[in-house]
Amino acid sequence: MVPGRHPPAVRGPARPGAARGGQRAPLPTGGDPLAAVRDRLAQMRRAADDGDELSRDDAHRAFHAAVVELAGNRQLELALAPVLLKLQLPMAVNLRRESERRDPGQGLLRHQALLAALETEDVGVVLRALDAHGELAYLDL
Repeated sequence: MVPGRHPPAVRGPARPGAARGGQRAPLPTGGDPLAAVRDRLAQMRRAADDGDELSRDDAHRAFHAAVVELAGNRQLELALAPVLLKLQLPMAVNLRRESERRDPGQGLLRHQALLAALETEDVGVVLRALDAHGELAYLDL
């Protein structure tokens, strides 16, 4: 990754006017910079198909970690790793409640929407996808 380049999910909220859209947040060149995100989404899908909730939860946390890794900022990764671990239980509860109350595949679709937004390299599109992600929708907070 080019030093100083951060994906929209990481740098967008910190920039004035980032939610306006149309601002580009190019992904690194060479290979598929979203390969890890795609792989984690595939792991989530396989675990859901197999009915393996523990593996799905692990892949879910790893999906979000892979998004953070797009920033190419090791300090950010280290800082967020324990946060993601602490959030794993509420995120798992949210996915389970969502699958009980709605279509079980809805959680995968929400994460596919995040990947699709990242593929656009448009800060506004990514921020709207994050706003619509619904990570707390099924938690009674």
